Amino acid sequence: MFNYKGVKSTLPFIPNQIVDLEKIIDFMLDKYGISNFNCEIVANKKNGRPSYLFGKIYLNPFVNDGFGGRKLDTQLSYWQKYNFQFSHELTHHIQEIQKRGLPIHIDTRTMQQLPFPDKSFQETEATANSIWVMEQVFPEYSDYNARIREDEKYYDYDEAFRLVDTAELETIWKQHKPNTK
Repeated sequence: MFNYKGVKSTLPFIPNQIVDLEKIIDFMLDKYGISNFNCEIVANKKNGRPSYLFGKIYLNPFVNDGFGGRKLDTQLSYWQKYNFQFSHELTHHIQEIQKRGLPIHIDTRTMQQLPFPDKSFQETEATANSIWVMEQVFPEYSDYNARIREDEKYYDYDEAFRLVDTAELETIWKQHKPNTK
């Protein structure tokens, strides 16, 4: 059982991953000036896509097994991917706490959350945070490419990269941190 500053999970994290999660949580709490979180990390077993919805951070802990199926990846690259996903989805939780997230729309036929509009600022900020975490908070993971463009129609990668490269992301943190406006 993982429980740290309001983030809970029953997923079987290895000790190194617990250290990483705590480091990400502390980093995000500090940058956004939040005292603690209230969310749960779970595995997304439906479509495998990471997401955030109503206090649950759904991570994708599975990879292709090479035989047309999926398996749990216990290699280091899996945990790096988890860190990236967690940072991204935790940003959405922060946006919700700060009342600056996008409205959530549900498809009533499938009861699935509909995607946010393409290239929304909320997704750009979350992507930039993930890149920053992987490149600045975890320099020991320099072999992990946090700048892969997986869905260019949905994510504004150029803007996310710019926010990180120019350190403008720090301005965003300060704008939303209480008592620093």
